[in-house]
Amino acid sequence: MKTRAAGDQPFYKKVLETYMFHSFLKARLNRRMDAFARLELSTQSEEDRLNSMFDSPRRLTMEKIASKRFNPQHMISKRMGMSLPDLQVIKPPDYPVRNSSLRRIESKRAVKLTSKSVSTFRIPEMHFPLVTQCVHSYYTDFVNHLSRAINILPPDNSALLARYFYLRGLIGLMQGKLLNALSDFQNLYKTDISIFPTDLVRKVVETMPPAERFQADRKPELKRLISQVMEKQREVTKVDDHVKNFELPKTHMQLDDFVKRIQESGIVKDIDIIHRLFDALTVGHQKQIDPETFKDFYNYWKET
Repeated sequence: MKTRAAGDQPFYKKVLETYMFHSFLKARLNRRMDAFARLELSTQSEEDRLNSMFDSPRRLTMEKIASKRFNPQHMISKRMGMSLPDLQVIKPPDYPVRNSSLRRIESKRAVKLTSKSVSTFRIPEMHFPLVTQCVHSYYTDFVNHLSRAINILPPDNSALLARYFYLRGLIGLMQGKLLNALSDFQNLYKTDISIFPTDLVRKVVETMPPAERFQADRKPELKRLISQVMEKQREVTKVDDHVKNFELPKTHMQLDDFVKRIQESGIVKDIDIIHRLFDALTVGHQKQIDPETFKDFYNYWKET
């Protein structure tokens, strides 16, 4: 909101109060592959998809910033974002303007993509009977291998470092060393949040013995990680609470009752949209909605 022009802020404030935005926010917190995420993937370039798999998404390269800064389509979309209510005055050019400098940037990018290397981490081989003592020794050997790989890794290879933290955190869980595992997941969170296992970490925190939870809370970084993970879960639960307790109406509804029911169900909060919905569902009928019509509409909405 603070980054928008003062005259545009009422518009964005209204958008933030809509059900569609709350659905978008809920899906982001749950890392759900919904229509918004699919749209984002479908509009990404091949390079962006590869970067999301291998590179840390936190910082763009200077090459990427330059190509975006001088890309006509990016400049148009930036203008649209700065003043969304005035979309009708924005006229994109009839054809894309190609700059010779962009061609050089794109050719360099193509070379960079073709030369991207794939790293392979060789896990310790298993040549022992599956008995408890041997399995524990294997886990210890596995952790030592990962620790050596982390220590010799160049500091600029954040993508590979994040995956080593991920693996070592999982092995720590298998060993029952929850504090070590949380420390690795904390490092992963700081390195590459795109592969951070939020649900797994939340379950670990919820099932930790009191003594270990007390030790975790005494470490500032682990305490901050726990707070962030649990706060996200509380936000999702808060959004869902009123929907879980919703009961379908059993009597005919006039407009005021219909507005109340729609808002309680979590379908939408915007009054104007609910009024239009009421008019659409009562076309050719008296201005009231029977319970069966509401039930059918509610079930269709849940299915989508």
